[in-house]
Amino acid sequence: MAAVETVVTGRVRETGSITSKELVEKSIQAAISGIELYNKPDFRYREESFAILMSNTWELLLKGKVLKDGGEDLDRITEFRKLKNPETGVTEKVPKLNRSGNGRAFRPSGSRV
Repeated sequence: MAAVETVVTGRVRETGSITSKELVEKSIQAAISGIELYNKPDFRYREESFAILMSNTWELLLKGKVLKDGGEDLDRITEFRKLKNPETGVTEKVPKLNRSGNGRAFRPSGSRV
């Protein structure tokens, strides 16, 4: 069971979950990193690194906006799958998990991980 960190909009928030403000801060840091890399004249692969970091910037910014508009409800940015309970026969909505066992956030259409 995850430790309780705080209560957000009536729901208990788990330790390690993220807020829209944190996503925006990460977005800003990704943009600054991309610009700093691009401005290094001797850095090889700088254009490609800049493009990756700026794509990440927009993705974080979009997720932050969706999360804020959704009342900080993490379900708004989490991918779910339907799973039928073999014992009860009830179909439940459960989060898809990444390789680390954490809930997987949605990805913009066409992106791959």
